[in-house]
Amino acid sequence: MQNDRMMQAIGRMEHALARLEQWSKTASPAPAADTDLLARHERLRQETKAALTGIDNLIHRMGG
Repeated sequence: MQNDRMMQAIGRMEHALARLEQWSKTASPAPAADTDLLARHERLRQETKAALTGIDNLIHRMGG
């Protein structure tokens, strides 16, 4: 039962991340002055992806 809740939560996070990535592709490009913001966004995206991978690996090791 707890595994199901974790899988649902991960699914929601992945769905939200996919929606954000899709939005970023269709949004108008940021001005050149926002390079710091773009770099922080990319770092956050990579950290989120790594966290989701870690959660997925943990669930796999737990037999899920």
